[in-house]
Amino acid sequence: MPGFQLWWVLLLLPLAPWPALRRLERPRPRVLLLGRFSSRVIRLDTLRKPWSFWLWTGCVAALVVALAGPTTRPVSLFPGAVQVLLDASGSMAEVDQVTGRSRWEIATQAVGALAQALEAQPETRRLSMGLLLFASRPSRVLTPGTHPGALPGVLEAQQVSQTPGETTTNLGAALIAGLDELAATPPGSQRVLLLVSDGEHNTLETGAPDDPTPRQAAQLAATLGVRLLVLRVPAGQCDESAQKQGEWLLQDLASRTGGMEFSLPLESPLPMMKALGMSPAWWLDWVAPLPWRALLAGMSVFLAGGAWLAERIFEPSGNPLPARRKQL
Repeated sequence: MPGFQLWWVLLLLPLAPWPALRRLERPRPRVLLLGRFSSRVIRLDTLRKPWSFWLWTGCVAALVVALAGPTTRPVSLFPGAVQVLLDASGSMAEVDQVTGRSRWEIATQAVGALAQALEAQPETRRLSMGLLLFASRPSRVLTPGTHPGALPGVLEAQQVSQTPGETTTNLGAALIAGLDELAATPPGSQRVLLLVSDGEHNTLETGAPDDPTPRQAAQLAATLGVRLLVLRVPAGQCDESAQKQGEWLLQDLASRTGGMEFSLPLESPLPMMKALGMSPAWWLDWVAPLPWRALLAGMSVFLAGGAWLAERIFEPSGNPLPARRKQL
């Protein structure tokens, strides 16, 4: 949907038929165009209007919309924000023996690729992003509303938590903090939590309101209409049973909110883009940057020319067929 720089000009749209009605009432009206017109007056006591009436009305309507300044910049077809919850606990520093990279490197690379993919989208479909790091407690880095292009540079400056006593993982507190960050997002917009973690929730929990479990936090997100997308970082050399437990936990959290779970590394961010409703739409990429004001002005001129020809060729004699029979 386009926005308008001068939206109040659209209030003139109900007056679009007025110049056409004036042309029907007067034999030689001086409205819109100057020149030689037919002198025949067409009566208004019929419900059927000639072609020129509709063409003149369309001409004026297109001109009014063009003057209103249509633009695709202020209004987004996919409004909202993606709040990234990035696990920065001590387990994320472990190095995978197969890839030779740490879990942290795999996670930050995936988030950076998603941010670059969102940055490449037209402005009409671009979601804003926020970043929150968490271990035993969450820490805000970027608030929702940040341009996606700023995220990769910020990620490079972050690191895994090494503070003694704060290297454990508290998924429940992270989800609640993410919901708090998205609270300022306008109602009706798309709100997504992107949880990037290895799934090792090893912080002691009581289940109290001020210390929710991950499932309690996910249920609250579902109630608020916030979807949870999960990027699961491979656990590598950890115990197999603990790894399976982490996988099941992350899958359960995503399913409770109607979200999805992905296993890293991904070859491309396209699956995440589709999950966000950002799958490629060639028609939107082509339509959004068009110069709508110039196109509508050109359409107005084209319709005016069509109305003028309709008046000159068909309407001076009403139905052209009887006029030809008279001449014969």
